[in-house]
Order: sequence, then structure tokens, then C-alpha cells
Amino acid sequence: MGEKIRIAVIGCGTVVGYGHLPDIEALQEEDVELTGFVDTDPVRLEELSRRFPKVRQYSNYQEMLASDTTDIVVIATLSSTHYQIALDAMNAGKHVLVEKPPSLSPDECFLMEEKAKETNLICAVDFILRYQKSFLVMREMLEEGVIGKLFAVRTVNDWAGADHRGMFTGRQKRIIEGGSSMFHEGIHFVDMIRWISHCEFKDIYGAGVSIQGKVKGYDNNDHCVMLSRLDNGVLVNMEESHSFGFSSKDEVSDRQFVLMGTDGVIIWTEGKGCVKMFGRNETRVVEVSDNKDFISLYRDFLSSVKTGRFVGNIPTIHDGYEALKVVWKFDSERTY
Repeated sequence: MGEKIRIAVIGCGTVVGYGHLPDIEALQEEDVELTGFVDTDPVRLEELSRRFPKVRQYSNYQEMLASDTTDIVVIATLSSTHYQIALDAMNAGKHVLVEKPPSLSPDECFLMEEKAKETNLICAVDFILRYQKSFLVMREMLEEGVIGKLFAVRTVNDWAGADHRGMFTGRQKRIIEGGSSMFHEGIHFVDMIRWISHCEFKDIYGAGVSIQGKVKGYDNNDHCVMLSRLDNGVLVNMEESHSFGFSSKDEVSDRQFVLMGTDGVIIWTEGKGCVKMFGRNETRVVEVSDNKDFISLYRDFLSSVKTGRFVGNIPTIHDGYEALKVVWKFDSERTY
């Protein structure tokens, strides 16, 4: 590996535009070189070529891998393609950062983890909420013991997804290609619960309905509810929607994350700018930003690549496997 770590991006849609790309660009002032873009959309490649005239454009990721111009590939394509691209990248000697969900089945994800071990490469998953200040604060509060023993977790992640205003159309494609909103987006909060509680999911029950899908012609559930227990007995109640207010005149959403313990509760609500803790002896309000900190994720990922071991809060491919098992079971066993 040269003095600068070379990065290529495969799939240059919405999440790359607002998340990955600006911070990769910022890190070029440090020890990163952006060397390639891969996308099947020639219009998108043309846009990127105007912005980054020195970065090579590819319409085929295999061509990029064969060119040997990168050390890391970021995979931000449709979920159904993650598995094969990741295996091909690691077989070509590239470290991998893959968007969630890392694949469409736990079996595929397990093989991705085995390939990373076999090739001695870093394979990480973009569970970006680990780098959002609100969740870092909640985890610290829980570990501090301010609400006593954790007994229940409640999450709400209701939003319009890809709605009539043309936002996040790639995410609607994920639902159409297979899998519910719990599978494609709820996996973020599944990882959060695992990460904050240091526990794994055990019992999983759920139900779902297709609301926006009935209007737009797909059957996969875009509004889901899951009830679970963790292996330490903690009760989990999750609501996940891609159809919340999709037909409304203005954008509307409802996102919350609540930890309930023997001595109090910790509450985050998107847009409030704070995490609140109501304890037995005190009430605490901590100001936070809801911004997703991609640059901190990339710094941990780059440090992991340099040292050959996972650093900081970086989500490993094994984290992806454990979270994927939960949402895959939800989709496989849900009731209607």
C-alpha cells in the first residue's frame, strides 16, 4: 500500500452524494486519494467527472478491480449486489466498506466474513448511527448506570422513504427488489440496540403491511412492527416505516429511541437537538446534533486498514451478520 490510501466508490447514488463523498473528499487533505467511481448510470458518471476531473470513471466494477488503482472499495449499490461485489473485491485484495444491509441473507454475509478472514482484509459495514452524537450519548449514559438496569427499548423510525417528492428513490428500489422496511432500514436500529446493550436478539415476532406499495404496485411490507427479547431478557419494541406520510403535502417523520431502566428513562427524538435522561435523582438534558458523522467512521475504518484490526466504533462484517440475522428472521417469519 502506498503513502496515500486509495479509495474507489462503487454505486454513486443518494447516500454517496450526501454522506460518503463529501467526507472522502475532506480526507484527501490527510492520507486519502479518491481514485475511481463506478456506476451504471452514464449521466451520474458525467456529473462526477465534472466535479472530479482527475478521478477515473468506470461503468463496470470488474474493470476497476482489474486496474489495480485502489486499496479500498466502498460498495453503495443495491443490496442484492453487495455479496458478489464484496467477494470479488476481497479476491482482488481490496478492503471493503459495504452499505447496509451487507447482503440479502445471513448465509451470504457469513461467507463475506469468512472471505475477509481468509484474505486478512478489513470488511466493515456502514452502520452510520454509531457515529451520531445522540446515540453515543445514550450509550455513555446507560454504561454510567444513571437509569439502573435496562429492561426495555422502544424505537420508532417512521418516515416516507421514497415518496412523491422524489426523495431517496434508491431506497424504494431496495424495498421493491426484496425485503421489508424493517430489513432495509430497521437493521440500523437493530445494530444500535446490539451496540448499546452489548446483547444479542433472541426471540423475534412481527407483523407488516404494504401501504405505499399498494399505491405503487409492490407487495413487500413498507410499514413493520417487531417485538423481541434480547438474550438478557430486555424487551424490544421496534416500529419501522417507509410509508409514513408518503402522500402528505409536506415531509413528515417520527423518529425516537428510548431506553427504559429500573431508575429512569433515556429519550432521543429526532429534531429536538438533545438527549433527555429522567432519573431517580436527577433530570439531565444533553445537547446533540442529529448529523451523521461519516468522517469519524472513515477515520476509524482507515485506522483499521492501517493496523489490520478493527479500531474504535467501526461496525465489523460480523456486526452486519448478527444484525442481518434479526431482520432476515423478521421477514421470514412475520405474520400479517
